[in-house]
Amino acid sequence: RAAGITEIADKEYKETEAIPAVPGTSDGYISDNPWDEGVLADGAEYIIGKEYTSASPYLVQLRTNRGRATVFVQGVWKLSDNHSNLDIYVMNGGKIIANALTVGNNNTLALQSGGSLECTSLKLGCPTKNFGTITASKDLTMNLGGHHELFNEGVIDVKGEVRINGSNVINHHIFSAKTVKVTSVQLLNKANLNSATNININGSRIFNYGYIKFDENDGEIKTDNSTATVIINHDKAKITGHEIEGHLSVYNDGIIEVSEFTSSSLYNSCTVIVKEEFKFQNMTLNKGSITAGRANESDTEWLPVPEIETHANAKLTLI
Repeated sequence: RAAGITEIADKEYKETEAIPAVPGTSDGYISDNPWDEGVLADGAEYIIGKEYTSASPYLVQLRTNRGRATVFVQGVWKLSDNHSNLDIYVMNGGKIIANALTVGNNNTLALQSGGSLECTSLKLGCPTKNFGTITASKDLTMNLGGHHELFNEGVIDVKGEVRINGSNVINHHIFSAKTVKVTSVQLLNKANLNSATNININGSRIFNYGYIKFDENDGEIKTDNSTATVIINHDKAKITGHEIEGHLSVYNDGIIEVSEFTSSSLYNSCTVIVKEEFKFQNMTLNKGSITAGRANESDTEWLPVPEIETHANAKLTLI
C-alpha cells in the first residue's frame, strides 16, 4: 500500500446467485422458416435439453435478431463461432464441445458445478464465471478488456499455452497450463495456479494468497523488464519453481522457494529460499530472511545462499 499498489477486489461470487434456475419451458426460434433456424427473439429463454448427448449433440448455432437471449445447456451442445448476443449457462450435467471456439464479447458465459466446456482451442472475449470444468487440449486465449473478468471457482486445465491480455482474473480453485503468459493483467490467486514450464508476466500484477507453482528444474517466472510488473505474495502464500527473473518488484510476506532469484526490487518480510544464486538491486529486509533453506526438514540450521551478487547501484535496507 505504501508503494501505491491497489489490489483488485475479490468478487466472491456465489454459484446460486451467479447462475439462475432453468425455466419450466423453452422458447422456440422466432419462426419455423428454415432460414430462421437458431434465431431467438429478444428476451427469449432457450433450453438445450438432456436428450442431446455426446453421440448426438445439439448442432444449431443460436443467435438473436435483436436484443439478448439466454441459453441453458442441460445436454451437449456442439458449438462454433456463429452465436451472438447470448447469456450462456452450462448447467450441472451440461456440456459444450467444440474445436477452435471463440466466445465473443457480446456474450456472457457461466458454468455451474458439474457443467463443462471441452475444446481444442478457446478464445474468451466475454465475462466468464466458472464453477465447473473448462479444458482445452491446445491453448486458451483471453482478451476480456479492462472492465471484464474471468472468475474461476472450478477447474481450468489447458494442455498448451494460456495467453491473457488486459483482463482481471480471480482464481479460487485450480488453474493449470503448460505455459502461462499474462500482459497488462491483474491476477488475484486464492488457490492453485500451476504451470508445467514458465509464467511470463509483463506489465501485470499478481496478488497471491494461495500457491503458485512452476517447473522446479528449469521453469521461470520472468518479465519483459517492465517495472510495472509486480508480485505480492501474502501471508501464508507460497511460490515455488526454478527461477524468478527480470526487472520486477516482489513483495513477500509468505514463502518463496526457488533455485535462482534475480529482481530489481525485493521487499521481504518473511521467508525467501534461494538454493543457488541470488541477485538484487534494491532490497529491503523487514524481519525477513534470505537463505538456501535447510538440508533436511528436521534441521534447525538454515543454509547460506551459495552465491549472492548485486546489480549496479545496489541498495540494501535492513529494518
